[in-house]
Amino acid sequence: MGRRSTLLFGATLVASADVMLFAGLIAAFLLGRSTVRPWPAKGVHLDNYRGNIVVLTALMAAAAARWSAYAARRDDHRDTMVATAMALGLGVALLDVSWYTVAHAGFAVSKHAYAGLWFALVGTLVIHALGGVLLSLAVAVRVVGGQVTAEDHDLARIASLCWLVIAAECAVTYYVVWVVK
Repeated sequence: MGRRSTLLFGATLVASADVMLFAGLIAAFLLGRSTVRPWPAKGVHLDNYRGNIVVLTALMAAAAARWSAYAARRDDHRDTMVATAMALGLGVALLDVSWYTVAHAGFAVSKHAYAGLWFALVGTLVIHALGGVLLSLAVAVRVVGGQVTAEDHDLARIASLCWLVIAAECAVTYYVVWVVK
């Protein structure tokens, strides 16, 4: 197994572990929903606007990262730079709105069971968004340095996979936390 295939395989394993961690958090949230009354707890008001913005920003970041990988595979350096910069900028925006959502939740993590599960779920998304931003930054540095080519574009593909997983997690979280409640 060569270096490139090992790198992609490792990234796929990390993405799989990430999905399993997130599935466990979703399961815990749904279990809490079915056993704890009232759910959500009294005094909890979640703004749908921020949930929508988180999902849309994550989807746009995933699309930009996918465009970056596609452009790198075609050896289109300019499009790779633009798409990577877009993914990085949208990732920073996602990190900002996610952090703002956590910081202005209006309830403390120790207040009730809902708060603990909500902070665990949304806090995990913040950490994942930070990982996506750092990965996009690494891709941007390599693109500017001319190290992302048609022959070696695995890092752009890995960033694309990362943002796809983050976007899926944001969509599932939005549905479970903001829609289903």
